[in-house]
Amino acid sequence: MSGEVTDSATGGPLAGVSILVKGKSGGTQTNAQGKFTLTVPANDTSTTLLVEHVGYQAQEITAGNEKLLHIVLAASMSQMEEVVTIGYATVKKKISPDPWFRLAVSN
Repeated sequence: MSGEVTDSATGGPLAGVSILVKGKSGGTQTNAQGKFTLTVPANDTSTTLLVEHVGYQAQEITAGNEKLLHIVLAASMSQMEEVVTIGYATVKKKISPDPWFRLAVSN
């Protein structure tokens, strides 16, 4: 099975979308062009795919006998909270008699 995942607002491809087979261990991700390939049993018409991407509403899709899928994801209405990470460190230059050792870092 193969397919493409696009954004509902822009119609553009979505890279890095997770596509998992429900109830199984395995899946794939879309490439930079929003395309994917996934191996599923040929005789299984009840294969359900879980399609997830950060900032978009997750979908469950029953693939049936489809060999080529076009999946459209809509942006999630809930906004993610902003996360700001700030790091602090102190670096002191020390003179060492060893010519190969020039800097010592301390926190």
